[in-house]
Amino acid sequence: MVRRDHDLVLGDAKDGLAGELRDLGAKVEVVPDTADQTKPDTIQKLVDRAMDAFGGFDSACIRTGAHGGGGILNSTVKDLDIQYEGNIKSVYFALQALLPR
Repeated sequence: MVRRDHDLVLGDAKDGLAGELRDLGAKVEVVPDTADQTKPDTIQKLVDRAMDAFGGFDSACIRTGAHGGGGILNSTVKDLDIQYEGNIKSVYFALQALLPR
């Protein structure tokens, strides 16, 4: 994305990543405390930063999802809740934040 001249908003970027991307010529904003995408305001924080810093956004790459292990006979209700939050709620919140109103 940097090579295609995109400005970037990163959530909870690993140490040094923003600097590396800036060294390649990107304008980069980092938003801390955005790793938990099962919270309703997480993606909205990223969208708000893009709006404030760059006046909007043309695309978004949101990595949501939770993966379970084992079979259904060995799983628990807590496992189900994790799957639901990571694969349904997080996508729901992302779409609410990203789609134009």
